[in-house]
Order: sequence, then C-alpha cells, then structure tokens
Amino acid sequence: WVVIQAALGVMLLSLGFGITGVLAAGLTGAVLLAGALIVWQFRHTGVRLEAGKCREFAAYGAPLIFVGIAGFVLGSFDRWILADAVGTARMAEYTLAAKFGLITAVLIQPFELWWLPKRFAVLGESGGAERIARTIGIGVTMVVIAAVCVAMASPILIRLLTPESYHGAIRYVPWMVVIAALHCTTTMFNIGCYSGRTTTWPVVIDGMAAAVAATGYFLLIPRYGAYGAIAATVLALGLRFLATYWVSQSVVRLPYPVFRLFLMALAGFGVITGMQMPSTSGSLIATGTTGIVGLALFAAALGLTPLPASLTRWGLASQASD
Repeated sequence: WVVIQAALGVMLLSLGFGITGVLAAGLTGAVLLAGALIVWQFRHTGVRLEAGKCREFAAYGAPLIFVGIAGFVLGSFDRWILADAVGTARMAEYTLAAKFGLITAVLIQPFELWWLPKRFAVLGESGGAERIARTIGIGVTMVVIAAVCVAMASPILIRLLTPESYHGAIRYVPWMVVIAALHCTTTMFNIGCYSGRTTTWPVVIDGMAAAVAATGYFLLIPRYGAYGAIAATVLALGLRFLATYWVSQSVVRLPYPVFRLFLMALAGFGVITGMQMPSTSGSLIATGTTGIVGLALFAAALGLTPLPASLTRWGLASQASD
C-alpha cells in the first residue's frame, strides 16, 4: 500500500497536480488496501451478520470513533493554531520535526502488532498477570531505546536530506520524540481500559486529554509559539498516561515494576538531553551509541530485559524490586 501510494504521488506530482495529487494518491491507496482486505476476508473466513453480535460490537467499537477524534486534537490540531501564530517557515520546521518524531512509533509498531492483541489471551492464563508485567518491561525498554535512536539519527538526516532553511526543525526533534514515546507507553498500559464490554473509559480519558491540549494550545501558542504547543501536548499526554494507568490498574491489577520502569524512562530522557550538546554528526553518533549501549545494559541490570549469560557470571544481574 505504501509503495503504491508513493508511486502514485510521484506520478501525479510530476504531472503537475500538486497537493491535489498527493491527496488523490492517498485516497487511491486507501481504497485499494480496503478492497484487498475485503477480498481476503471473504476468501478466508467469509462474512456473516448476527444482530446480537452487531449490537455487542457496536457497544464496544462505537465509542472508539470519539477516541479517534480526540486523537486528532492531540496529534494535529496544534498545527491549525500554529499556522497563524508562527508563520509558514517555523510551521514547516515544527511539522518536519513531528514527522521524524513519529518514527519512534513506527519502530515500536512490530512489537505492538504482536503484543497488543495477544495480551488479552495471556491475561486469562495461569501466571498471565506476571507475564504481562514482564513483557511491558521489555516494551518500555524498546520504546526508550527507539526514542534515543530517533533522537540521534534525526538531526543527521535532517541536515543531509533537507535544505538549510529546514534545519531549525532539529531543535524540536527531542520533544517530538518524547511525545511519540508517551503515546506508545500509554498504549502499553491500557489493557484494563479495554477489558470490559464497552470502551467508555478511553473516550473519557482521551476526551479530557484533548480538552487539556486544546486549551493549552489556545493559551500558550500565541505567546510561546511551537514550544507552547509542545508544552501543552506533553502536559495533556502526561495526564492521559496517569489516568490510563490508574483506571487500568483499578480494573485489572497487574504487578508492574513501576519504580524500575520510571528509572528506565528517566535514564532515556537523560541520554536524549545529553545528545543536545554535541555539535557535529560524529560526536552525536558517538554519544548516542554509547547511550544506547548503556541503556540496554541498564535495562538488563534492572531486570526489565533478559541479561546475557556472560554478564550474569560477573554478577551484574539485579534483584531490584519495587
């Protein structure tokens, strides 16, 4: 689908269709993907409608429409206000940084596609709660390391791939990476919110977060520009994470290693902050690579990821508990 969309986009742009061509390419790719999935569904499972099941699915799925609307506010609404407040040049820098920040979520997506559907079945197994907690430890470690990788690579790629007028995007990349990491981490802890027969809690939580973000955008962007948008988004997503964690734990109590996870996240943020000091690509790569290796060892020492046998023999395994 991505290849088809990109090829269509290039072709239509070369024919002079501009933005209309890009949008048409996206629509065409989405329609082709939907058609292919429908054909696959018919061939492998067939389709049968049952009134009782439709009502059950509607009760569970319909509220997620509003979750999607809240997601738009949290992910894109700031651009509408920024366009008038900071001008097109600064807006382009901010948008480019946001695109690079999203690479963090792309790197985590294979893990999410594997784990998020599987966790509900694991919860019903013997020892499932403990297994979920261990897997989340690995997942959070992956998010932290992915965020550091993106924060390291993005400035180099921006300098190589874009004109100098876009290089100002580099200043926003670390924050966009943090925002993407917050999104991914919240998703990992939301099992309780989705364990019932309805999805009311995600609507309430995401709706409140969207309201906080929108209020922050209107108050902060006119005065602080792009950094006001970042501050409002981080605040909203931070509150969303805390609310999601609290609600999920009240529904399904899981033994997460909270303190160790907090230390891991704090260490990752420290590495990302430290990478803002190097002024050359070589020093940035050296700092980032050292940080990634250090974070991997730190996660193993905390017991969040399996420790290599060679290190275990040296007594580096941690028995830390929360």
